[in-house]
Amino acid sequence: MSSGRERSHREREESKGTKFPYERILIVTEGRKTEPNYFKEIRVQLRLSELFIKVLNCSTGTAPLQIVDFLEAILKGNKAYDAGYCVFDRDEHPGYSEAIEKAGRLNGKMRSDEGRPIRIRAIYSNPCFELWLLSHFPERVERHIERDEAFSLVKKCLPGYEKGSTGVFARTRDKLDEAYVHAERMRRLCQDRDTDNPWTLVDELVKKLLSQGKA
Repeated sequence: MSSGRERSHREREESKGTKFPYERILIVTEGRKTEPNYFKEIRVQLRLSELFIKVLNCSTGTAPLQIVDFLEAILKGNKAYDAGYCVFDRDEHPGYSEAIEKAGRLNGKMRSDEGRPIRIRAIYSNPCFELWLLSHFPERVERHIERDEAFSLVKKCLPGYEKGSTGVFARTRDKLDEAYVHAERMRRLCQDRDTDNPWTLVDELVKKLLSQGKA
């Protein structure tokens, strides 16, 4: 069986001179199931291969800096990407701010196999990814919220929801426009109040992925 490094090298050789119809996006997540399942479902809905949307769980740990470092290591060894996204939560993780800052420093510093700067973006939520899901429903919040409460509210809105649930994108897709508006509103409120809770940037990544094609 060929290694990932061998496959990526072969794919780069085979793709030389190819004009790709979509951006090649790498997503590295903190979560082992919830976030990967959500973003992979978007890829499937768009009927795109992993060449264009690759979702990986960080295998070296769940701290934000570990996630950024993991993505950096991949991009140093495999240039077949145009953009990289690090998805993580605030929780009680150490190095949260440092991870955001490092992702910003890395943006545009590495180049793809086509010689273009690779865009790197930290997609972070405070307190957790469930805040993005909650933004789709009337129970959305505009105040400081803790992780457990956000999870409980999502379970109320999405009966049967658990960590690692599948089909979440399909169950919330028709409410995306409302979620986009509320995610932006939360960020404005945070800026006005000089805080970072409640905050999520997941909407930016979802918009980017959905721009890749039509489901």
